[in-house]
Amino acid sequence: RDNPVDPTIGDGDGGDRAGLSLVVPLPKALASVVDSLVAHLSGPGMVTVVKALDFPTPLGPATLTIGAVPPGEGRLLTIEGYDLTGRLILSGERANITIVTGDTTRISIDLRLTIDPSELDVPDTTAAAGVTPTPEETEGETEEPEETGAG
Repeated sequence: RDNPVDPTIGDGDGGDRAGLSLVVPLPKALASVVDSLVAHLSGPGMVTVVKALDFPTPLGPATLTIGAVPPGEGRLLTIEGYDLTGRLILSGERANITIVTGDTTRISIDLRLTIDPSELDVPDTTAAAGVTPTPEETEGETEEPEETGAG
């Protein structure tokens, strides 16, 4: 591939750049509730990279390639998983990663639930943007909404 703007081949001159590829398998029980996974890669001497992982197949692993990563030590990789409402339900990180040009480093990240397992099948309606209660849900409530701001 000769495209100099392709981030997976670096800056086009074969200079001091490396790549990072991620494969994140999800158990079947989580694959049905995880809507998106986001990777954050940061460290000294680099701009923080935030990218969503791809789900090529519904139950397959999530994948991501981050190109043009400057080699160095002390990199931090964080993976966060969100449900359909945007609620954070999984999180994990690996610190002190060393990126070396031309080398492959295998790392593992322990993704942990950030919610109670019993909540996995219960959507978080408070996190969904634009959700307003129906008249049946507000029946019997007589309080006026509070006003905020200067007035």
